[in-house]
Amino acid sequence: MSNPELEINNDSSEKTITSLLTGHKGGRPRKAKNKLIYDRHWLASRATDEKYYRYVIKMIDKFEDLQYRWYRPYYYQKRFLEDKSQFRLVVKSRQIGFTYTIAYEAIISCLKKKNHTVIIVCPSEAQAHNIIRYVQFFVKGMPFVKDAFKAKVEFTNGSRIIALPNNPYTVRGYSGDVYLDEFAYFYGNTDKDILAAIMPMISRGYRLTVISTPYGMRGEFYKMFQNTQNIWSIHRIPFYHAVVVKNPIYDRPQLDPATIENIRQERGDSIFRQEYLCSFSSEDTTVFSYDLLLSTAEPYSYVNVPNEDFYRGIDFGKTDLTAIVDLVETEKEGVYKVAAVRTIGKVDYSEQLEAIARTSSKAIRIAVDATSMGGPLSERLKKDYGLNVIPITFTAQMKDKLISELKIALVNKQIILNANDTDLINDLHSIERTITPSGRISYVAQRVSIGKGKKSHADRAWALALAWYAAHFKDPPIKQPKVLFGEYTIV
Repeated sequence: MSNPELEINNDSSEKTITSLLTGHKGGRPRKAKNKLIYDRHWLASRATDEKYYRYVIKMIDKFEDLQYRWYRPYYYQKRFLEDKSQFRLVVKSRQIGFTYTIAYEAIISCLKKKNHTVIIVCPSEAQAHNIIRYVQFFVKGMPFVKDAFKAKVEFTNGSRIIALPNNPYTVRGYSGDVYLDEFAYFYGNTDKDILAAIMPMISRGYRLTVISTPYGMRGEFYKMFQNTQNIWSIHRIPFYHAVVVKNPIYDRPQLDPATIENIRQERGDSIFRQEYLCSFSSEDTTVFSYDLLLSTAEPYSYVNVPNEDFYRGIDFGKTDLTAIVDLVETEKEGVYKVAAVRTIGKVDYSEQLEAIARTSSKAIRIAVDATSMGGPLSERLKKDYGLNVIPITFTAQMKDKLISELKIALVNKQIILNANDTDLINDLHSIERTITPSGRISYVAQRVSIGKGKKSHADRAWALALAWYAAHFKDPPIKQPKVLFGEYTIV
């Protein structure tokens, strides 16, 4: 029996289809209650069977602009969605809503095709689950969703969306459209291995989309962007594309310019250009290249406080946050893991000392930057709280010693970094080695003015260097008193 709602005359106008999709006679679609997706619940309630929904999809194809009645993209997102190239490369700013775009396109692709598979590969399992949460949010309540799991959504037409972490062994065995999300942040050499694993998966004409914020002039993502014989359709989206466009739902900028400026001052120009302006940072003067840092990085979760013996480094902030890094020794002798990284806000130093003391019961040694205010604070930690504190004055010679020993440890893979902690990795990468006019070696990071004073970034990096120093500090030998005995001196 025919469905009268499906019988649309040949002279059907855009207004008629708008009415069918939105439940009213033309004009601007009404806002959904969730303030994000237009009339999603209405469409789900009307889509009583797959046939009806597939008919709606055909109408959406016929009136291309009407597909955005459900999902209202910005113009740069719409340009991406309308790109039908087999190979797409997206170099993007942080926080511009591209995860929603991936989720939306994957859903539409699965609903249009039977037995179709979309594979989304992410830097970590947690990020893979996060993308599936976006997919589940879009399709919640729709009758053609068969099953929804943490890492997979299946549809009644046999299509499915699968999200996986960047393990080259687990991505094998599939075929379908592939998305590599935040590809530049795939730790170690897994970016090469992932590409080797997924290329056969798209050999039957499926699409490959690679999306990421830049992460230095390194890795396969940078090579793709620089390739002059480019097969890629490239989309470059700096943050201001999202700032200047009004959000169609909230009627305000997606990114706040004042907040963006505060981030630039906080993180420094080099990292800001990379994170928000789609610039690939140079590796020429940096001490710790991204290749080095990611070669010793693994994805895992930090703990609040290590429940085993650990070594701690503290860089007290004069005008900024205080950074604390904890190292624990792994089962492999001589290899340490960053167990916790935290910062303490701009609160009274007495409160900071109390917070440090509360979490230091299992600290074997604590190395503290004793320059300026750090000196009296380290003494208070020793005297008032009985902690084993090593005060370190940051002279040029001591900085060289700390950085050199830390780099040797990273090269020898004696320190395991958390691949998910991009703040620590970026702090390490921001440290540059320079030669002063007098010929001395100097280590500097991005510095910006705050009021009348200055603050140095890379606080987490210096805290890590201090923690490594604490782990390998050797107490000076105890001097025995000299005893005179006749013509001889006995020591």
